[in-house]
Amino acid sequence: MPKYLNYSEWSAKLDLFIEGNDNVLIELTDEHFEIDSGTAAIFYKKLESVYDFRKKQWLDKFNKTMIETKPKTDGELEFIFRNARSNLNPIISFINLKGIPKDLKMF
Repeated sequence: MPKYLNYSEWSAKLDLFIEGNDNVLIELTDEHFEIDSGTAAIFYKKLESVYDFRKKQWLDKFNKTMIETKPKTDGELEFIFRNARSNLNPIISFINLKGIPKDLKMF
């Protein structure tokens, strides 16, 4: 049976995810949020800000790697892309969290 958390509990866990704690996604896998008229908008904005922040982190890391490495061979470029793809896994897991109400799914 899914565990329902309130907005502040979800928000605290999402703050940990923003800080780079990807393990919190495991906890959020079985936890749900029940929206009501007072929390739908703020919860949506929180999800959006978390997604935007982590996506920006990923892009910054990818760009930094491309600039610093300056790949010269296909193998080096493939290695960078493979790492970039694996670094996307936490964002993909976040997008696919079942606990996020379908009404708020933006992705």
